[in-house]
Amino acid sequence: MLQLLRLAPGSVRALQLAGANELALNALTQAETYLTKALQFSPESTNIRLLLARAQLRAGLGPKVVATLKLLIEGGSPNSMALAMTAEANLLGGDPRLAEQLYAQAMKLSPDN
Repeated sequence: MLQLLRLAPGSVRALQLAGANELALNALTQAETYLTKALQFSPESTNIRLLLARAQLRAGLGPKVVATLKLLIEGGSPNSMALAMTAEANLLGGDPRLAEQLYAQAMKLSPDN
């Protein structure tokens, strides 16, 4: 993976794969580093944003999760996965009421998940 990043340091796909790999290995700091860089190159990517938030959530970085997912939960068509992850971040951060509201919104959007 490192060899691929050396060959293509600005490749969004390589950074995303490296971040996903590090997340799978539970190397959360390194995963966050790669995914943050990938998101800088591709700020509209829902997949990268969700992977980054997952790494941040597993690392216990609730406020970062909320900031990372803000674009996906605001606006006319929020992302149900982003709502659920933001709810979890708020629950861990000590705001169960907001977490419950966000979970309810997520369930309304995607009742099968």
